[in-house]
Amino acid sequence: MESKYRINPVRAVCMKYNCTSDPGIIGMNDDCFGICTAFSETNDVFSADPACTKTCEDFVEQKRIEIFGVGKCDHQTPLKPVIWEQYGRYFPKLLNKGYSPEKALIKCRQICQENNPTIASQCQEDCFLDFTAVEPYTPPEKIPVNSISLPKVSPKVSPKVSLKSERKNHPAVYWSIVSGILIAIVALIYLIMRKRR
Repeated sequence: MESKYRINPVRAVCMKYNCTSDPGIIGMNDDCFGICTAFSETNDVFSADPACTKTCEDFVEQKRIEIFGVGKCDHQTPLKPVIWEQYGRYFPKLLNKGYSPEKALIKCRQICQENNPTIASQCQEDCFLDFTAVEPYTPPEKIPVNSISLPKVSPKVSPKVSLKSERKNHPAVYWSIVSGILIAIVALIYLIMRKRR
């Protein structure tokens, strides 16, 4: 079953932070990769969806260049973060169970309040962050292979090239190459003879 949604962690991070100013690259880095791990249902950044983490890597690299004027070769922080959550990331699981994004957000906030009353605001903030990463997606219609008619193309056979045919078809090119080779041989012989003296 194909998903009706796409995950855009950069969109969510830029909605949380003002990406046009310098909000702090560490927070953007951690949240971007955190979204990838939440939707991959793992706590290991290296096990998260590679397309999602590549998006985050490219985004963080762009921010490094904008903020510091150098890329990762010259500026080592931030790296992929260690994901350590004090509470669950409930929104992606609810979305995967079939909840609409809006209903998943409401349910996620309720679960945060029930399960994590002391840190409910942080948990609810992540619910909203995950919610903003979701974009609607309509998969393309599948076209039956039988309905596609492709033009038949016959492979072109290249004619065989021989020295005689080249001499007849392009005499100037042929004789200039032969002359160049002869001049190089004469020059080499001259240099060898000159060294012996």
